[in-house]
Amino acid sequence: MAVGSQNARHRGTIPRLRIGTLYPRIIKITSRLHARLALSPTQRAARSAAVLIAVAVIGALAGCGPAVTHTDRSRPGGRSHSRAPIAVSELARGAQGSRASIPWGQVGPGWILAEWTAAPAGPAGAAPSSSPIELFLADPMGGRYLVATLPPNSPGLRAWSGDGHRALLYGGASAATGKTTVTELNLEQGSSSQVALPTGTGTFTRPHGPALLWLSGPPGTFPPAIQRFDPQGKLQLTFPNRFSNLGAAAGSAAYSPDGTELAIGAQQGVAIVYNDGRVLRQVAVPRAVDCSALRWQSGSVLASCDSSSSAPRLWWIPTSGAPATALTGPPVAPDLGDLNAWSVGATTFVQDAGACGHLYLATLQPGGTTKPVVVPGVPTDNSVVVLGADGDRLALHTTNASAAGVSAVWFTVPAECP
Repeated sequence: MAVGSQNARHRGTIPRLRIGTLYPRIIKITSRLHARLALSPTQRAARSAAVLIAVAVIGALAGCGPAVTHTDRSRPGGRSHSRAPIAVSELARGAQGSRASIPWGQVGPGWILAEWTAAPAGPAGAAPSSSPIELFLADPMGGRYLVATLPPNSPGLRAWSGDGHRALLYGGASAATGKTTVTELNLEQGSSSQVALPTGTGTFTRPHGPALLWLSGPPGTFPPAIQRFDPQGKLQLTFPNRFSNLGAAAGSAAYSPDGTELAIGAQQGVAIVYNDGRVLRQVAVPRAVDCSALRWQSGSVLASCDSSSSAPRLWWIPTSGAPATALTGPPVAPDLGDLNAWSVGATTFVQDAGACGHLYLATLQPGGTTKPVVVPGVPTDNSVVVLGADGDRLALHTTNASAAGVSAVWFTVPAECP
């Protein structure tokens, strides 16, 4: 799986760090995930719910500065007053523990779930790996716990439940049945169960599951079916996928934190739908042709929308039905598309797309343009993918051309970050 065309010299030399996620505060999915990630990810791949991350030791980088710093267990870097103190386990940074030693009462924001394998990433069409896949849970300070060891070439990690106790794994659809086999792994107990669902992609419902939100249809299906299944694979509800004021659903859905409402990205904006399927609001975005619903925040939904006149830019969609408000302006080179954003202190960070599939971190500037951020210790030709924010820091995954994964880091943001 390739993220870009840079750093080809590393191909075949780095252990393959597969897929994972930051502790889930907001859950959203897109039906374009499989095709975009499994082949050659384009700009829209970064808007997917599951992104590639490394499960290497979690370090801490001093944001906007020239030096790399490491996390001190007694004093988290950056403005520690901006968030409550983090209760950490007894593991030292970089140390490894077993599933039995995981402090489940502490698992929450700042934890990362990820897969790792010692097999180097090979070129497309290479023989399947014979190396097992290890599933790790990493705490906010860099200790990691081995949750499970999976057979070689197991389906990828796709979602993490809101209570932190369950993971969803699946791969492509079976050619024989046209179904996707979905595995739910109980992280605390180590047990698992499987169900067969229509070809598609999905995640857990909010706030904790256990039901599954599923966007289904073979690749190229438009619009995809948006459905909710119980843990046994029984269909509970089919949500609307066409809207009178917005056109067809464009392949994304984001649950509200309490799970009572769903934001569905559509061709011309975002629809707010009750969890029973009733349409509550339809909010149009000017000149939009394809909107991806990303995240709920303070009475609004953040969306990334392509338009007839520009590359993707970000919009706030008020859930009250008020008019949409632009967060970013039309992209200006090297920015070829604004895919997501996170506020850390007074700074708004933007996930931007560059040339040839390159993804990078930027800050929002006056007037709506963005400015690239140099992440200390990360080569400039590596893609930087944001996993999420926690207090005064961002969780980042840096990748090379083979998408093998280089590192997962905490990027601590100082007050003076422009």
